[in-house]
Amino acid sequence: MKWRNHLDIADAVADALELSPHRKEILRQASVEPDKHGERVLHFDRRGEPYLRWMRHHHPEAEVIEAMAWKARYALLEGREDDAVWCVGKALHFLQDDCVSLGPLGTRHDRSELAISELRLSRETVVSGVRGAKVSVNFMRECLRSIRPSRDPMTALDRAALFSGALAASVLRGRNPERRLLSEWLATRRRFLLGVVPASFALAIAAFVSSLLANEPMITLIAFPALFAPFAYRRYWFLKEEMTWFGL
Repeated sequence: MKWRNHLDIADAVADALELSPHRKEILRQASVEPDKHGERVLHFDRRGEPYLRWMRHHHPEAEVIEAMAWKARYALLEGREDDAVWCVGKALHFLQDDCVSLGPLGTRHDRSELAISELRLSRETVVSGVRGAKVSVNFMRECLRSIRPSRDPMTALDRAALFSGALAASVLRGRNPERRLLSEWLATRRRFLLGVVPASFALAIAAFVSSLLANEPMITLIAFPALFAPFAYRRYWFLKEEMTWFGL
């Protein structure tokens, strides 16, 4: 996308989130920073040697955008709001570019960006993204997974606006979990630590002792799935990661 589109979306996101004029300007500058100086990310070659590679603006690695979102979230939780807004702005830049279809071998790139630059942003779309957002790491990931490049300029702009509002709100809003979510986490953690973990170890030990007493080594095979049972308790790990989003 052109700078105009990135800045228009940044303005709409900042207004929807009611950011201060100072942080609104930070978001604006961050949203065009990758076009000014690029963005280099750390990679490792086959021998494990580190090297820096320029990040693609179109079809970027979703993992890198997610890392920017995590960096922003940690900054917010630590009270570094300016850093958080800066990281979100850069993440939004790559998210927005990813909504634009390049065509075969990038043949549509210039035409697509020019056509989008002539369109007017729907601020209501940004507001819809902000209102529909959840302060959740899994919601943030779902946003990134749902992005699809579009050949239609208006569709691409609308998607960029919607996902930008949703991602920014998911990262920059709500430092504390809802009471219902926190209660579920505490109950699930108690059940996991006092029920699932002890039961799995007890079953594994019982299987091992039984195999010794019965002189049947095959019985010990029961111990292995029993030991892995805690890792299969998906709700616990889901909520644990959600709590990490809140620094808990």
